[in-house]
Amino acid sequence: MISEVATAIVGKLGLNKLGGVIHPYSTHADAYGRKLLTDNNKRLLRFLTKLF
Repeated sequence: MISEVATAIVGKLGLNKLGGVIHPYSTHADAYGRKLLTDNNKRLLRFLTKLF
């Protein structure tokens, strides 16, 4: 994201132009996030969602 913002600044593009760009989703972040969602964390999240 930093390089996109830097390019927008240098190219004198506004936020509307930058916001119109499709940003690909990082599959590495998704794989990392799935590792964090252990069975214990899933149970905790289910419990917390029932409270709220």
